[in-house]
Amino acid sequence: MDIYFSTFITGFDEVIKENLPLKTENLKIIKLLDGLVIYKTNSSVQEIRKIRFFNNSYLLMKSFEKSSLEEALLAVLENKKLLGNIKIELKKLGKTFRIIFSDENQIVAVNKIKTKDLEELLSNGIKLDKANPDIELWFLRRSEDDTFVGVRITKPEDIEKHLRKGELKPELAHLLCLLSEPSGNDVLLDPFAGFGAIVLERTRYFPFKKVMAGEENKQVFKKLQQRILENKMDIVLGRWDATNLSSLTDNSINKIITDPPWGFYKINEDLEKFYTRMLQEFSRVMKSGGLGIILMGQKETFEKSLKEISNFKLIDKLDILVSGKKASVYKIRKN
Repeated sequence: MDIYFSTFITGFDEVIKENLPLKTENLKIIKLLDGLVIYKTNSSVQEIRKIRFFNNSYLLMKSFEKSSLEEALLAVLENKKLLGNIKIELKKLGKTFRIIFSDENQIVAVNKIKTKDLEELLSNGIKLDKANPDIELWFLRRSEDDTFVGVRITKPEDIEKHLRKGELKPELAHLLCLLSEPSGNDVLLDPFAGFGAIVLERTRYFPFKKVMAGEENKQVFKKLQQRILENKMDIVLGRWDATNLSSLTDNSINKIITDPPWGFYKINEDLEKFYTRMLQEFSRVMKSGGLGIILMGQKETFEKSLKEISNFKLIDKLDILVSGKKASVYKIRKN
C-alpha cells in the first residue's frame, strides 16, 4: 500500500473521516489533522486525483516530527535511499519538476545552497523547471511543527482564475453536498445559486430526484442559465427572491444547500430581518424532517435569526475558512 496525504478545508475533519474510506477500496486513515489527512491505500494516483473534496494530494515520501523545513531538507539530503525513492516517483509522474517549501500555508525559501544541492541530485533523468513543471516535490510544515515531504500528484492549477467573483470552489461545494446526506429521493433547492457551483456539483456527483436553482440578479441569472445549458444539466432554474419563493408550494422541498449573501442583500434592509424572512420561507417550503446546509459569514446575525424560527433545530455547526475569511456551515433540520 502507498501512503498519501491530502489537504482539505479546515473544519471538515469529521466529514473527511466519514467519507474518505467510502471513496475507494482498502483505504485506511492513519492520522487526521485539521485540514490534513494521512492515509494508505492500494488505489492508483489517478483514483486519488478524482476525490473531489481535497484541495491537493501528495504521495508521502517522509514525515518529520517537530522539525523545521531546513532540518527536513538536510535530512533528505543525507538519506540516499530516500533520495532514490523520490527520484523514482518524480520520473513516474513527469518529465520536469520543482521543489516547493510551505511553512504554515505560506510559500517560503529555505537554505538556497542546500536547495540547489537537492535540485541537482534529483535532476538526473528529469529536468528542473521552476516556472511550469509537470510535478512538484513539497516540503510542507504545519503549525504542529511536523514537516511532510511529498510528491504532489494533483496537477498545479490556478483555479481562482476560472472562478467568477463570489463563486464557491468545487471542493467546498462538494463538502456541502456531502453534509446534506444525499439520496436519490432528494428534491433539492439552492435559492442563492449564483453561478451554480452547488447545484452543478450536486447533479454531477450525487443522486437526486429533482434539483432547483434560484437566482434573483438578472445578469447572474443569465450567466447561470447559459452555464446550465452548456453543461446539459437537469436543473430547474427560476428567477426567484429567496425570501418570497411564491412559485414553490408548501412542504415541497426536503433539502436546501445554499450560500446566502454575507452582507446587505438589498439597499436599506436590515441583515438580521433579511435572514429571518429567508428562514421563514425556507421553513414554509421544506418538508418535515428536511435538511438545510447553510454557509454563512455573518454568524452572530444569522444565529439570532435562527433562534426566532422555532421549527428549525441546529444539528451541527462547522467553523471553517473560506478564502481566508472566517465562516460557518450550519446544518439544520425542520421538526
